[in-house]
Amino acid sequence: MFPTIQCLISLSKKAGKEQESGNIQKHIIYITMLMLYSKIMSSEPNDLSRVLRLLITSTPQGISDITLGPWPEEEFSRSGVYMVRISLQGDSTFQRTLPEDLKAYFCGQPVSFLNYPVDWQGTTPFVRKVLESARSIPWGETQSYGWLSEQLKLPGGARAVGGALGRNSVPVIIPCHRILRKDGQLGGFSAGIPWKNFLLDLEGRASIKTLSPLIEY
Repeated sequence: MFPTIQCLISLSKKAGKEQESGNIQKHIIYITMLMLYSKIMSSEPNDLSRVLRLLITSTPQGISDITLGPWPEEEFSRSGVYMVRISLQGDSTFQRTLPEDLKAYFCGQPVSFLNYPVDWQGTTPFVRKVLESARSIPWGETQSYGWLSEQLKLPGGARAVGGALGRNSVPVIIPCHRILRKDGQLGGFSAGIPWKNFLLDLEGRASIKTLSPLIEY
């Protein structure tokens, strides 16, 4: 039986011929590891087709966009095993540490992304204010839309806060999934409720299984 979380990562980067040779070796290692996992998991009633895809784009100013791919099934299932596949695009110095932090995060470890800059180009001052406030909520904790509006001195502004959170272009880095309704219900999430359930469970709400976080440049 697998423990609650299995983590493995393979890095690849487009560069010169020597780097390309190294990439081939890394891909061979990854394929070998994936085949091994498939063989082991074949004895369990789990579907390895549950691949969660993220595309993270950055500029020299910071992380500019994170796209969470379509959920691979009709709804979130705690009985499933999920493989996380992350693609990084752009060229920024902070990407030297981002892969390891992403690996740790998707292995269920407490990770803070507060030190990573965000490229706020195209974001209105109000939306930025809301998102920066939401960013202060620590890993493993949740707050309500009402709480966030109070922090911003916007009494009765929960709906406006929710609208601003819906414009979050960098989920995970800015953890808008940690904002719930005051009755504890999930509320909304731009990438879909299955993603919100997954991220909350990943941060300790419940035990789930993740497999082979693969990060590609």
